[in-house]
Amino acid sequence: MKKKTKKTPKTNKPNKTNEFEVSDEDFLNTLDIICKKLVYKFKFGYHDIEDMKQQAAIFALEGLKKYDHSRPLENFLWTHVRNRLFNFK
Repeated sequence: MKKKTKKTPKTNKPNKTNEFEVSDEDFLNTLDIICKKLVYKFKFGYHDIEDMKQQAAIFALEGLKKYDHSRPLENFLWTHVRNRLFNFK
């Protein structure tokens, strides 16, 4: 004789892969490291170093949506910000 079991309804839990799982401190430290290395190469025209740091921060924040958390944050942000700054220039 088979035992009857109750089925529990499945709930739709939000997928956390697209949410920001990076701590603010890690993000800011990584962004600071990247900015120190990159922004001097991309300074042009009337944009000074501070302008390029701000632009790099904006690009990094926009790129966090695409970040794969199984990979290093610094490598991802370096590549993303560098490519965006090339297009910006």
